[in-house]
Amino acid sequence: MNTKPWIVSNACAIAGCIEVQQDGDFVHIRLTGDRDVVLRATAAEWVAFIAGVKTGQFDFAFSPTPHHAIAQKS
Repeated sequence: MNTKPWIVSNACAIAGCIEVQQDGDFVHIRLTGDRDVVLRATAAEWVAFIAGVKTGQFDFAFSPTPHHAIAQKS
């Protein structure tokens, strides 16, 4: 059993956040509101996802024009 703590962003509200936990070569991901469902990503998958987050690739969910769409139009 993994005893490492789950980490939640300081920017999260009381509920409805994403929690992550490192477990060796994997990262576990779950929602604070549904802790029974846990996704597992490899280190390479996690690094690729975080790179996409940092470059704005996933901003489409909260922005009318995602950053990567603007870059592709140029």
